[in-house]
Amino acid sequence: MRAAEAGLLLVLLAASVRGQFHAGLEPGATLRPAGFGAALPITVTRQWPAGWTPEPFDDALFAPLCGELLAAAVEPLPGGGFREVRRYAVRAVGIGTVDLPPLLVRWRGPDGSMEVRTVEPPEVRVASALPSPPGAVEWAVELREPRRPARWPWWLGVALAAGAAVGLGFRRRTPGAAAAAPMAPPARDATLAALAALELPSAEPAAIDAFYLALAAIVRDHAARRFCLRAEVRTSEELVHDVPLGRDELAGCLQACDRVKFGAMRPDGTAHAAAHGAAVAFANAGGEPGTEAAP
Repeated sequence: MRAAEAGLLLVLLAASVRGQFHAGLEPGATLRPAGFGAALPITVTRQWPAGWTPEPFDDALFAPLCGELLAAAVEPLPGGGFREVRRYAVRAVGIGTVDLPPLLVRWRGPDGSMEVRTVEPPEVRVASALPSPPGAVEWAVELREPRRPARWPWWLGVALAAGAAVGLGFRRRTPGAAAAAPMAPPARDATLAALAALELPSAEPAAIDAFYLALAAIVRDHAARRFCLRAEVRTSEELVHDVPLGRDELAGCLQACDRVKFGAMRPDGTAHAAAHGAAVAFANAGGEPGTEAAP
């Protein structure tokens, strides 16, 4: 009889301890629509009984969103145990509805046992920063049918040829004639040279930040020179929308840069090479205006 009472007591104590575990996320339903890159406030709470230890949160808690921890505080509960409140600012690097994975909160007991709670994440809806509807694509140049050559009188052609010959002979006889200023290299050549000079960063956070800032500046300068766009006043999403060529490549590069700039993420070497390769592909997209690919 005493053994049965002792077993019942242990079951009741275990149920009481499990009742002291709690994990929550606010807001818990649907977040209000937010603009691209805007901060969304999310609060994570968890409580546990004395003697138990919570496992640390993963840095990629809100992936594929970028979460920045603003504040964290732990306070004791009146009946024993502890309660922790963590406040985040979460930013999105894409538009539409974002599906977050369930939040798993774990605690480890003094005997090595594990207690787990699952929190369903909210539905995150990210609105576009462009006007609605965004409208048609604006091309950098006007596309027209090539003009047919004019049929000038033959005597006008002879006169122009003679004038050019006289001018050429005069320049050859003029001593100290200034050489013509060299033409600026095409946008693609200048961009590829800048990318070739940009080395992949080390594992230091400062080196990673500098690399992605320089990479974003190079592709934005290429978009401005190649497509006559004011890249400095456009967001990443707007710039991707406005370029007529290489949208996927530009989007992949700028999204990687924005994750580091706005989300404080620290990618690995594979991600560095992928972002650099996307920039090279964007520079080569469609070939250089006015040139033809070699047969």
